[in-house]
Amino acid sequence: MLLNILKSLLIAIAGVFLLLFPSESLNTVLFYLGIAMVCYGAFTIISFFTSRSKEAAEQSEASKNQGKIISLVLGILVLICGIVVLAKTELVIQFFPRLASVFILAVGVACIAKALSRRKEDDSWLNLLATAVATVILGGIILFRPFDELTIVRILGTVMLYLGAGAAVER
Repeated sequence: MLLNILKSLLIAIAGVFLLLFPSESLNTVLFYLGIAMVCYGAFTIISFFTSRSKEAAEQSEASKNQGKIISLVLGILVLICGIVVLAKTELVIQFFPRLASVFILAVGVACIAKALSRRKEDDSWLNLLATAVATVILGGIILFRPFDELTIVRILGTVMLYLGAGAAVER
């Protein structure tokens, strides 16, 4: 429980930084995101080749091989995206509003699916559904009425502050 409260407070604090220092926060986030993507991609690729040599003696199932190949392709794509984020940060910043809107829409749609799957469990699914629909609407607004990148960062900061503080208080 204490860990969840700390996590919520960190999200709220990150939201405050995004609100107060949008330009610096965006550059910092993109830098660390680029590094994380390069590391993830490299580790995924290395893992694919090291596990292939270990499994060469074993006859593995076709579905396992297919899943590992998909993982390899994903690792290569993430590595390339990470390199682009690090090498062309200004270009990524120009596309940030569109990228953020697509991400927000995807999260909203995933949350709608999650809410609908919880329908039979309890009544809390209605709260999740309402939040998910609001998320989809926000993503749509940002997609079809694009704002500049610093406004998007401030919007994300506001959302993080709201969600982080709300989750910390709720616990």
